[in-house]
Amino acid sequence: MNRRTGGGLICICITSALVAGCESADEALVAQVGPYRITAGQYRSYVESLPGRWQPDMTGDEARLHHLQVLIDRCLLLTEARTLGLDTLATAREAAARAVDEYVVARYRLDWIRNQPELTEEEIKHVFHGEGFGRERRGLVIRVRTRAEIDTVLTELRSEQPFLEVARLRSLDRTTLEMDGGPGFLDRDQAARLGIPVSLFASLPLNQTSSPLRTGTDWQVVRFVEERPADYDRYRETIRTEFKNRRRAELDRLPRGEQQAAAREAGFYEGPDFLRAERKAREEVMLEMLRRRTNRAIDISPEQTRRYYDTHQEVFRHEEALWIEEVLLASATEAIRVRQEIEAGARFADLAVRSLRDRTRQQHGRLHFHAEDLVRFARLMPAAKGTEVGLLSGPLQVEGGFSVFRVLGRTADRVDPFDAVQDRARSLLLQQHQQERLSSLLDRLRTEHSTVIEIHTSRLQGAVPDYLLGG
Repeated sequence: MNRRTGGGLICICITSALVAGCESADEALVAQVGPYRITAGQYRSYVESLPGRWQPDMTGDEARLHHLQVLIDRCLLLTEARTLGLDTLATAREAAARAVDEYVVARYRLDWIRNQPELTEEEIKHVFHGEGFGRERRGLVIRVRTRAEIDTVLTELRSEQPFLEVARLRSLDRTTLEMDGGPGFLDRDQAARLGIPVSLFASLPLNQTSSPLRTGTDWQVVRFVEERPADYDRYRETIRTEFKNRRRAELDRLPRGEQQAAAREAGFYEGPDFLRAERKAREEVMLEMLRRRTNRAIDISPEQTRRYYDTHQEVFRHEEALWIEEVLLASATEAIRVRQEIEAGARFADLAVRSLRDRTRQQHGRLHFHAEDLVRFARLMPAAKGTEVGLLSGPLQVEGGFSVFRVLGRTADRVDPFDAVQDRARSLLLQQHQQERLSSLLDRLRTEHSTVIEIHTSRLQGAVPDYLLGG
């Protein structure tokens, strides 16, 4: 029987589930478009990969047919690409070969790294003691703006003025002074984030002042006054991770051609996975070439762009918003230390992994607030709204810990002026025209190929149960 789907006529062939015979559940055919087969496994994998998994206004069989139509349309577009001879072009073959090489090398790299032997306990202990992980040191720091100022600091220290007195007189780092001149005990990596080189951390004798160190736009000197053995168990995984990163770097230094040769020798250019990747690469290249061919010669005039902007004001509207960088720590002491690292040049993005706030970690240290966020951030948001842009703030006790933050910017509720967004408006209008052309092409293809489109409706619910559709 015929049914209209997505604007075009397709022939739905209702067949009995008995036709499946000895096929496995994943291999069972749910649709066919000429030579292209869509199996239950492919259909389910596609639905599972969707961010929302279902359309809000669709449920059950309607949603199942909607998702299947996307896969059918892909087959129709591939058919059109082959009809136009796009698969025979040298440029298509070359682009597909490059994509396959990228895939194979990525698989080879992952396999190479996964199969590297783990460090033995003896090797970990050797690194622990030999590369500076084996001790923690308490440092005193004086940080100033210019080289001339740091030279003055060194002159005063050489005249045997007490370090803490010079720090109180000269240092920019007020949080350091609250902790008697130093950031507490540091490990090797924490010292590096404060602008203290690993080599200096390992070699500077106790109670000796370092040479001037450039840190960001400032200058500093450091003096270690106490040290203690580090907890070996605390650093075991850090050392393992460090060596995995070194192995990745070792592989990165290998020329691309040598990586491809190694992958070929290891058998990555053969087998079912390679053949699937090769077929997919060819198909993706054909679809991209067809897209470009379909969209060529679309001309958007300045008048059309302005008309789109005038009739779509809501697209260019911004609610009142606030952007900040933030790290949330468990204690005031930890927060003070993180602030010191930032003042020494560390970036919020690099420190975000230590934040207790999931959202901050996921967004590399950044938060974006709107009015409705006040309930969730009842202390942080008012404090940020009252803080000058660019000013480092905290530690501030908030919900869940102690926050160190910097306001990046704020905007009032407004509609962007046309001059500021005309490129975006033109791009959105171009996308609209491109979608219209694609819809028109698909309508034609669905009609032209309706007699070779078969859907086995009795198998759809078994392939994609209601729970995958949110039903």
